[in-house]
Amino acid sequence: MIQAMNLLRSQQPHQLVLSNMLNVSYIVKGDSELISKLNNFADAFSSLEPFQKMGKQYLKWISANFTDEGATFNESWPPLSPVTLKIKRRLYNKGKSIAIKKPLVRTGALRKSFQFDIKGKRTLVIYSTKDYAELHQKGGKVLFRGKFRTIPRRVLIALDEKHLKKIEKIYSTWIKKLLRKQGLGKQQSKSGWVSL
Repeated sequence: MIQAMNLLRSQQPHQLVLSNMLNVSYIVKGDSELISKLNNFADAFSSLEPFQKMGKQYLKWISANFTDEGATFNESWPPLSPVTLKIKRRLYNKGKSIAIKKPLVRTGALRKSFQFDIKGKRTLVIYSTKDYAELHQKGGKVLFRGKFRTIPRRVLIALDEKHLKKIEKIYSTWIKKLLRKQGLGKQQSKSGWVSL
């Protein structure tokens, strides 16, 4: 029996949780070599390698999302307001901003704040260390210089079908590599070849 990966949306809007729900169970009688290979295959599932690859890839997509202003996750960011442009231009002239017209880019700290952790052996959590990431992810109001200002929604991280398929491919490629390494890609039975 094989169950697939489960990708969950976190309760935190600036977090993405990928959880490996893959369970493999088997019963084989008689062939000690095959039993040994299957046991080695099952033992290899403790590897964190696919989660490290998935985490690194997602961080690349998040960085690209800053470059293309939301297009990576199919939700383009609204342009900066005239007030924000004026503030950023002043900060840029003082050497306190690295960009004027790019939304969410002043020092680069938010872009660099995304990280991932592997919890246990089966859960990947992608998150931002900046508290204000949630405000930008969801949009909302903030008090600035005595006035409430509206911060528009700008998606920083998302789980969409396109990226879900790419994550699944990373995982399935790892499983196929593992099967080949154990010599389990295809096995011949009395009735013919069987793909595992």
